[in-house]
Amino acid sequence: MLKGLKRSRGKEEDPGKVCLNMFLAETSLSLPKGERNLFTAHEICLARPLWAKDQLQARFFAENSWVKEFFPNYELPQTDRRETGKGNWFWEKLDFLAHKLQLWYMRDRRTRETVERERIMFHPVDLSQKILGDLKIRFYRVTHQAEPQDVK
Repeated sequence: MLKGLKRSRGKEEDPGKVCLNMFLAETSLSLPKGERNLFTAHEICLARPLWAKDQLQARFFAENSWVKEFFPNYELPQTDRRETGKGNWFWEKLDFLAHKLQLWYMRDRRTRETVERERIMFHPVDLSQKILGDLKIRFYRVTHQAEPQDVK
């Protein structure tokens, strides 16, 4: 289904391709406090669901409204915050099976990915530290540039 659209394994950049790197359960839409920074806020603002129901995208943004601390002008989609219905046994069993199949598929490929029951984050290379470090360096250079010398 995604053949030709998905980013190739091992490529850090693949313009025009989709990167399937975040899978969250409806009950765990918020990123943990220890992972909240400028980089992840940007990633959340760019995130788009492949499949969603019951205003899932709006609920995702509502649960991660902390991104406004980094991007105060970003317009978060509105939601009516209604509770979702309970899942039925068929979907719960299918979800459990899909989780087990994913773990089996990853068994020889795992690096530093986060694999939990309620969330899977496929980030084999942690670019956040490099990008945030580069940003600090650039910010320092801009804010500490020497004043131009007065020409006499």
